[in-house]
Amino acid sequence: MVEVVVIGAGPAGLAAALTLGRSRRQTVVLDAGQGRNAQADAVHGFLSRDGTAPEELRRAARDELAAYPDVELRDTAVLAATAEPDGFRVTLSDATELTAGRLLLATGVVDELPAIEGLAPLWGRSALHCFYCHGWEVRDQPLAILALRRVDLAFAVHLKRWSADVTLCSNGRPDFELGEDERVLLAQFGIGLREEPIAQLDGHDGILERIVFQSGESLPRRAVFLHPPARQRSPLPAQLGCGLLDDGIVAINEFGQTSVAGVYAAGDMARRASQSLRGQQVTLAAAAGQLAAIALDRELALSAAVSQATGPAQRAVAPLAARLLTPA
Repeated sequence: MVEVVVIGAGPAGLAAALTLGRSRRQTVVLDAGQGRNAQADAVHGFLSRDGTAPEELRRAARDELAAYPDVELRDTAVLAATAEPDGFRVTLSDATELTAGRLLLATGVVDELPAIEGLAPLWGRSALHCFYCHGWEVRDQPLAILALRRVDLAFAVHLKRWSADVTLCSNGRPDFELGEDERVLLAQFGIGLREEPIAQLDGHDGILERIVFQSGESLPRRAVFLHPPARQRSPLPAQLGCGLLDDGIVAINEFGQTSVAGVYAAGDMARRASQSLRGQQVTLAAAAGQLAAIALDRELALSAAVSQATGPAQRAVAPLAARLLTPA
């Protein structure tokens, strides 16, 4: 049995593995080779790594882990994970199994893009989800917001700081009929509005050139921002019985613990119920992975102290452990 299995090797999983390795925890990291930002040209906003390609960031992180003998990296997917009386059994796609005292899930999410022709090839390049990650690169150019939720009205206003030329496109959605106050809001901030259905997005080499409407008219744009819903990339949270929030994201407490004792989660796949601002940047994912690993390490240490201490010593350590031993 290993102490920890980290499932997923994006920023959250690799940051967790680095912290666990430096804590001398026997850790196995399972990398299925899939990443949410694989199509992006570069990672932005990551201190000292701004502009680094996602694959280069992954390679550098994996290389750093090689310095820690307690960390093992395996390039394999996970088929199943089940709770056992003394931990967890993890079944791998290479027909082997692992047993672990704790699991740290960093399996990520998959964005569910609207069914618009030409959108998928542009995703991560000029069809973008985050102003902070990509707004600087398309500043002062013609931009669009593809509205999927009412809050996208506020995002359109927000985007004006990056460009004076912003248009909100509602794609003919019958559930997105704007009221008079909302139209006045857009007009006062100088935001264009196109309500007709979109036929396709035209571009080349990942760069958007124009939005083509079903009417045949087109709108020249350099980039389009949208916030699509996301689903869990892996079935493991459901298999393990982890509690979910209303949008399908794994619920965690402030330490990264899920509702299942011994199972932690980090990255875009998980958040606290009280976390109303959903930051989905690489730096935040890495920070969440490190925080979960620190909490997991302390929980293991306190659990061992509780089991080994006797008499007055046990009474002294039990209150210290109680909070970290309580799942979300």
